[in-house]
Amino acid sequence: MLNIPRSEFIDKLIKYADDFCLNGALRITVHGNIDIEECFGFADINTKEPIKPDSVFAFYSLSKPFCAIGMHVLSQKGLIDLNSHPSKYVPELKTLHEGVTIRRMLHHNSGIPDFSPDMVTNTTTKNPSEKLRSALGNLCDTPMMFVPGEGYTYINSNFCLCALIAENICGIPYKEFIKKEVLDPLCAYTAKVYDELEPRPDMVHGTELLDGRLVHVPVATFGMFGAGDIAGTVDDVYRLNIAIKNKLLLNEQEWNDVLTPSPLGGMGHGCFAGYWHDKFRITHNGGHTGFRTIHIQLPEDDFDIILLSNSGWGNARFELADMIYDEYYGKATGRTDTMKLDGKYIDK
Repeated sequence: MLNIPRSEFIDKLIKYADDFCLNGALRITVHGNIDIEECFGFADINTKEPIKPDSVFAFYSLSKPFCAIGMHVLSQKGLIDLNSHPSKYVPELKTLHEGVTIRRMLHHNSGIPDFSPDMVTNTTTKNPSEKLRSALGNLCDTPMMFVPGEGYTYINSNFCLCALIAENICGIPYKEFIKKEVLDPLCAYTAKVYDELEPRPDMVHGTELLDGRLVHVPVATFGMFGAGDIAGTVDDVYRLNIAIKNKLLLNEQEWNDVLTPSPLGGMGHGCFAGYWHDKFRITHNGGHTGFRTIHIQLPEDDFDIILLSNSGWGNARFELADMIYDEYYGKATGRTDTMKLDGKYIDK
């Protein structure tokens, strides 16, 4: 499928990474085979330890598809009803607007506000579940962003509440639930919920640009519970491709639910589903302190792009994806969903 010599394409990738000080791991697969796998920059900018194909990155919001699959596992088992109010499973949410449902939370159509640090009443704990549970009363008392089902706003709290529901239903911490019900069954063995109390020694260091120089920054964990708390490798992300392609863990009905976009916002459950240039795309990305990630799956062509980066600025993930599209499919027009915050696009 690649329309230029492979060596020329890799030179372009390397030039792009050099131009933007991009540290990260890229994998492109076609029909289930790795077509391109390249690593750029450093896992540790101080020691100059290089990024490797099995380097571990914070996924941030790329964690949401895994959480969504977990909720559908519970639905398939008859343990939750996605059309129910979340207070059915988390009683502390009984005063939350009656129009909120788990389904609307998964679509980001719920209208609930996001968690903020001043909502937290238990400030002594570092356990993310305990911290957010102490904020539920204040969350319920905060004005809704819109009437449930009448708008769209991408908000982490939707998935934080899903993680709390999973804990209450299964009686185990969310990190154990997601590992047992989703990550291990998909063979995403390296992936696991990041625990601030037990930092992973195998993780790359997140980096930011500060006054023109690169500095290490810690993983930001507040409000990421269930919404952006998984860390893992490129191969762990590729397990999403395999799961969707082969309809693993969930039956056809549940997968249709996951991949059907809401008319408000175009969001499925944990992923965006719609057209990218002229190709149907299933995608999600993540970005916060120190990291930027993206996964693009073109199911009709069995074509997959994964970029995990520990360069926490700009939008090289989107620009790089467009460049990859050009070299595999030909120059696209419009690029309406591309955010050119990196300052330029490599097309020569």
